[in-house]
Amino acid sequence: MEFEIKISEDCTWLQGKCSAPCVDVCCFNALYISKSGNFLVQNDESCVGCKRCQKVCPQNAILILKC
Repeated sequence: MEFEIKISEDCTWLQGKCSAPCVDVCCFNALYISKSGNFLVQNDESCVGCKRCQKVCPQNAILILKC
């Protein structure tokens, strides 16, 4: 089964108002911060649909969808 990660405009990580707990809880590298530190990167192919990132997002800005 494949999953899609949707990150809404409500994500405040780029504004420096969030410590990106979604990245910390992802054991599969489906979400990570780019090497430059400027982007929150989503890798749908690595997502297993556990929704840990969705549950810890303080802005409820992440949605995991089954494809």
